[in-house]
Amino acid sequence: MKKGYLLIVFITLFGISNAQDEWNIIHPDIPHGDHKDVFFVSKDKGWVVGTKGLIKFTEDGGNTWQLQHSGAQEALWSTFFVSENEGWAVGWSAIYHTEDGGLTWTRQQRPPLFGDLTDVYFLNPDTGWIVGTYKTALKTVNGGATWTKLSNALIGDYWYFSVNFADYLHGLAVGSKASDDGYGNDGFIMITDDGGETWEEVSLESSNPFEAVLFTDSLTAWVCGSGGELRKSTDRGQTWTAVDAGYNSFNDIHFFDNNRGLLLDGSSLHFTFDGGNTWDSTSLISYSYSLRRFSAADDTTLFAVGYAASTFRSTDGGSTWEKLSGGTPARMNGICFFNPLDGFAVPVYSMASKLMRTNDGGYTWVKDTVIEDGPFYMIRINGQSGYLLNDVPQLMKTTNGGENWTAFDVPDPGFRFADMAFPTETTGYLCGKSNTLYKTVDGGVNWTAITFSNEYDFRKMYFYDENRGWLVDDITDKLLRTTSGGNSWTFTQFQDGADVLEPQCIFFKNEEEGFVTTKEGPVFKTTDGGDNWSEFFDFGWGYSSEIYFTTDLEGWYHGGWKVYHTFDGGETWVNEQNLGETIYSMFFLDKNTGWLGGDKGLVATYASTVSAGEGQQSRSLVLIFPNPAESQVEVSVPDEQGQILNLTVYDVRGRKVRQLTGLNAGNRVRVNVSELPGGLYFVEVETGSGRYFARLVKR
Repeated sequence: MKKGYLLIVFITLFGISNAQDEWNIIHPDIPHGDHKDVFFVSKDKGWVVGTKGLIKFTEDGGNTWQLQHSGAQEALWSTFFVSENEGWAVGWSAIYHTEDGGLTWTRQQRPPLFGDLTDVYFLNPDTGWIVGTYKTALKTVNGGATWTKLSNALIGDYWYFSVNFADYLHGLAVGSKASDDGYGNDGFIMITDDGGETWEEVSLESSNPFEAVLFTDSLTAWVCGSGGELRKSTDRGQTWTAVDAGYNSFNDIHFFDNNRGLLLDGSSLHFTFDGGNTWDSTSLISYSYSLRRFSAADDTTLFAVGYAASTFRSTDGGSTWEKLSGGTPARMNGICFFNPLDGFAVPVYSMASKLMRTNDGGYTWVKDTVIEDGPFYMIRINGQSGYLLNDVPQLMKTTNGGENWTAFDVPDPGFRFADMAFPTETTGYLCGKSNTLYKTVDGGVNWTAITFSNEYDFRKMYFYDENRGWLVDDITDKLLRTTSGGNSWTFTQFQDGADVLEPQCIFFKNEEEGFVTTKEGPVFKTTDGGDNWSEFFDFGWGYSSEIYFTTDLEGWYHGGWKVYHTFDGGETWVNEQNLGETIYSMFFLDKNTGWLGGDKGLVATYASTVSAGEGQQSRSLVLIFPNPAESQVEVSVPDEQGQILNLTVYDVRGRKVRQLTGLNAGNRVRVNVSELPGGLYFVEVETGSGRYFARLVKR
């Protein structure tokens, strides 16, 4: 690598994030969202869709899953396939289509309308319908190349949840509408005999929503819903007969033939063997998850999906079930790293805390079994020094990047401290409720209590050095300040009019310039070491917010689900990015490398665009597909950039792991990455017009 030359890393990760995303979500491998629908074309191949724009694919019967699409601000409610290759997924005003089994999903153009899309059904590859909220009904006769709006109206507030057709003309759509008290409880059934061009409401009374509709033959139809709603029609939906299957909230229904049928509630599957006259057999799937939809791959293989990324499988027709996935991953609090690969996280304030360890930069995490005396509930890392707290109570300390740890007793057995700070290797502080503040000046060997005359519950602290520090009181939301190592204190309250704001995070660039974030969104700044504060910026929302500056001008802020970047000392904030989960932890190893941790296993990483010694490089796009990749990838550049001459792959430490030279093979090159360990890599492409860079994620 040329002297003075640093990698210029493109911010975009193609195929996963958009052009402004600076943070790459690397854990969990597949975003954790609620599953809304499932469709299997065989016992091996199937798809699941859900919140966070999830489209997941399996080709081994659900044992393993591949992420085909995601989007933090999307939700997909329904999917339907007419073959192993062609299918659709619909959700928040979006229609996605694939013709290659989901390797690529193309967004189809929908007509202008108000509301969301909740269900999709196709008779064949050309003819299909979509329904949604606010009486939305769409139709296509050319595979979705164009969609025609059949209805969309706010009046009446009809919300369709399911649609099904017996043939090209005769169809049914069901859902709920607003009742007299304003709640969407009254179920309705709409019928069409002209392919959906016109719809007529069937006359019936129901105080419960209808969730699903199904034709079992050209005349017979079923609807199910909340409150034990189950009805059968033998005249294409003109008239309906109520069937008693027990008082449950039924979400989905399926018939294998005229006699054998299945009915799904939130936790169980109900069976009929006499055409639905009786439903006297039940199979428990799970009490822990709210199940929404199921799919029958064949007569014996069934899949059910629901809340918290849950997926269940039965291979005996629904009698017994096994869980394939489900359960919320741990919140990744206290995330911190000794180097680009070795890091830790711990779910702070959780009584079931287990220290989590990564050795690949945050892609995979395991419970730590190396450091003794756990479990631990708090961790701090600063350079090669690290500190851990357990419930003994003990402090575990390392000064060599985690190679060796030493245990020290700390005060108050059974007490859980709210925060810990070590501004130097010898001076440290522990704080908590009931005026609890302890100080050590010998690296944790001995601790001295610092007393207060007023009652405080400390929940956060920050020390710039051994003498200058700040404490946040949970009772009054005061910010206490010391310049004497805790011997004396002054306090400040931050207000918006008459309202007292809740401080969340404190950070000082230097001895004089500091910042405080608040739960309500305003950020306050001082330029005199904390004597005076003024409102500096308002993000509008600042729950669990943090602010951190990597240089005098460049810094970061996160609050709630969003993260922001500043390049001018905080005067303006740009590149707002929604990560889809609440962010609780931010850590920077240096100005170019950082991590975020949050709810449901969220870990995101940042690798900056830098330039040194060679001026700014061109930021023309390099496309890598597939990305993430398992074996072969195709690397391409636009035609105007010329032929690819050389290609180099670097790991996160800047080491060359692949190099192809003297190519002259056009603007596309295939690269074998199968032998590379899973993780983040940087691909450098050299053409006749310059050098270009992109990120590559290896699974």
